[in-house]
Parts: sequence; C-alpha cells; structure tokens
Amino acid sequence: MVVYTPDHLEAIVETFNKWFDTEDGKNPRAAFFIATAQPPPHFKPTFVAIVFYDGDETEGRRIFKPFFDINPVADLTHSQPYVEQVISP
Repeated sequence: MVVYTPDHLEAIVETFNKWFDTEDGKNPRAAFFIATAQPPPHFKPTFVAIVFYDGDETEGRRIFKPFFDINPVADLTHSQPYVEQVISP
C-alpha cells in the first residue's frame, strides 16, 4: 500500500495515465488499485494505491517506480510469499 495526500491527486492521475500505456502498465502480473480513506488518528483524506506484482520484489518496485517517484507520504509495500491453501478431505 502506498499512501498519498490530496495534493498528490493530479500527479497520481498523470502518472497512472502514462504508466498504463507502457509495457509495465500492461503487464499481466501487475495490478494497481486506488482507494480513498480517512485513517485515524487524524481522519484526513488520503489516497491509497494498492499495488501488486506476482514476482520478485525488486522487479515489482521497478514496475511501480513512477508511483514511488511522486513522493508518497508512506510506503507500506512489502514482499509476501504465496501460500497454497490445501483443503483436507
């Protein structure tokens, strides 16, 4: 999750529009979601980009670099291993 303040909105939209037209933006292993929130304790409006890359963290950070370059107020992204869920008979 990458967090931005309202003054980042124009940069987020411009960055997304440019990024989406690139090879990285069309990568089937990448996903980008944007949400609004007002998290405690200040309850100030924020934009949250939820980025996902099915692969190496270094490659994922490269793919989403344009979004990190617009100086988010928080970078809560991290690598998380895939865990296969097996249902016992």
